[in-house]
Amino acid sequence: MEREKAQVAFIHELGHHVSNKLNKTIFGYDRPTESITIYPSKYGDFFDGMTKSSNTTPNSYKAEYTPLEYLRAYYGCLFESLFRSIDINECLCSKITPSIISSGLCKGRADYYQMSHLALRVEIKNKFLWWDFLTKNYFSLMKSKIKSFAEIFKLNFSDYILQEVNYKYYINLDVLDMDIENFLIIHKQDYIMAINELRKLNQ
Repeated sequence: MEREKAQVAFIHELGHHVSNKLNKTIFGYDRPTESITIYPSKYGDFFDGMTKSSNTTPNSYKAEYTPLEYLRAYYGCLFESLFRSIDINECLCSKITPSIISSGLCKGRADYYQMSHLALRVEIKNKFLWWDFLTKNYFSLMKSKIKSFAEIFKLNFSDYILQEVNYKYYINLDVLDMDIENFLIIHKQDYIMAINELRKLNQ
């Protein structure tokens, strides 16, 4: 039962990891995933997770990478919402209450805050256009293509446990990367379209 709950957090973090991989292979933005951990939430009877990526430095900052970072923050909730058949706004919550959190919704609250922080950058001319495109247009498009996610959503969290310490699970990235190669190929064009649209909306 515990691992079934952890599966949702795993799918969420998998979304961030997929974005990291595509940002590198398509656009050359090299912020690889260093680790994925899944652990019991302190807010309720469910699991949270963390995808740790290599940090940017002041010298590595480029305005052209902002759409990539924005999409990377969004992709966790994209995957979770499609997997759970919930609306994206039930994961990326701008307003939360203790009762909402304890229900297992709004698990992308940290991602929402990251997207809001990125939206303050001067190169984003209209943050609302970016938000509306991803939470409405792109999310609807991905829902219509839900069958293309079937293979990756079948990946079983238990198969990728590298280590478990006090119900904190460390994911084996080497094995995981082999199993998502096909999805990265399938999803590549949709990802490119999303980045191009964010750039176009910013012109």
